[in-house]
Amino acid sequence: MLNKINKIKQYTVSVKNISPLRIGNGGDEGNGVLLYNDYAIINGTTFSGLFREFLNQIKENIEDKESEEYKKRKIEYELVFPERDDEIQILKETVDNNKKEISKIYFYDSISQEKIKTKDLLSRNHVNIDDELGSSVEKHLFNEYHITEGKTFRLFFEIRGLELDLILYEKLCGYLEQFISRIVTGDMSIGSKFSFGFGRFKGIDNKENEKESKLHFKEYDLSKEEDLDSYLNFNMKCIDFEPLSIQRNNYNKNKVRVTLQAYCEEGFIIKGQQELDSENNIFDKCYEEYYNGKSMYTIPSSTIKGLIRNYCNKIYKTLNKDKKDIENMFGTKSDEKNGIDGKKGNVIFYDCKINKDNTEIYNRIKIDRFTGGTMTGSVFKEQVAIVSRKNPIEINVDVNENNKKALALIILSFRDIGLGYLTLGSGNNVGYGRFKGKSITVDGTCYDTMKIVFEDSKLTGNVNQINDIISILTE
Repeated sequence: MLNKINKIKQYTVSVKNISPLRIGNGGDEGNGVLLYNDYAIINGTTFSGLFREFLNQIKENIEDKESEEYKKRKIEYELVFPERDDEIQILKETVDNNKKEISKIYFYDSISQEKIKTKDLLSRNHVNIDDELGSSVEKHLFNEYHITEGKTFRLFFEIRGLELDLILYEKLCGYLEQFISRIVTGDMSIGSKFSFGFGRFKGIDNKENEKESKLHFKEYDLSKEEDLDSYLNFNMKCIDFEPLSIQRNNYNKNKVRVTLQAYCEEGFIIKGQQELDSENNIFDKCYEEYYNGKSMYTIPSSTIKGLIRNYCNKIYKTLNKDKKDIENMFGTKSDEKNGIDGKKGNVIFYDCKINKDNTEIYNRIKIDRFTGGTMTGSVFKEQVAIVSRKNPIEINVDVNENNKKALALIILSFRDIGLGYLTLGSGNNVGYGRFKGKSITVDGTCYDTMKIVFEDSKLTGNVNQINDIISILTE
């Protein structure tokens, strides 16, 4: 016998983005970022889409599609995302024809507490790379805007268990709490550019107190007049909400983190904005972004991803391997004209942040290729960032444990960056961007902190274990 209830449960939690955020506005107008009166918006449909993917993954992880367990998960999925298909009518009848045409969970829009100022809205340049030639495609330079780190949002969700079985209601509450926990702990990304490390959040109690966050909730039993009045008079102050500890499960337990520590005493440049020096001469600055109000030089994740993808293509071409592995690893863009669906990559790259401690501005001269002489007005300047051995940069990439080939390719690429064979940024023809590695670390799942250390042009440490990982590419 079903134990039906009439309850509503509301959840709220405060979060801050700890990586760039891009929620598109659905068009090409303006900067392409969803804003309202200069405030950033995470719309409810974004959360709904993420939760759909989350629930569907739980359902589809069950191998036996005829099992009772799978049918139960499908019922739960239908409570949130009703289908109109006759095939699920039997499932509907098993829960006494609950009104499944209406979702049981409501996802609300969230607006940033801070106004998005000019310095908070940055554009990154991108180029399309020809996989065969390894060079940029002509007239395929484009840029995309995003919101910088450090913006706070209060998220709000609601479960409406109206004439719903108590067990199903509690199950939905459990799923939603897991979902919120994944957002708050940075294990789930919001918005686009997931493979660039965008859209990661951490929980905060409030804007001033950034200690470990708590999820807050309030439950209304609509069979009680007092609770019904409280719900009807609800406002977003959430004064009498109760705290609920965040479930800090290791949702990324199947992820392997690969980290390269390296330095560049000769300097490198990731071209950003142009500025005037004291003599009113234009020079190219290193690309920089604001992180929690502090300006730092940045090697964008898109730059790192593009460099490594191009290098992996060369490796696969040399080995005469099927490039589908590369497409699965990095993803592909959709092509409506040719009926090709886009595909998400399964390797996540992160921005590399560098303190603005040490830079040099160098003069260079443009040479006429035909005469071999200097060109008129040929002196130009570039700002070059220096990274000392004592304060190396860290480049981080996350790979799925079962994607052995992707792991091997990332390690191989990091090794060759550390040996100076693969350069980062502009000006490699004049010696810029040639890094020297300090170490490569592989950590997570079955890999118990493997580490190789660069000593001049030699590698020491867990070299044999690392070579075993790389050997899969020749099988």
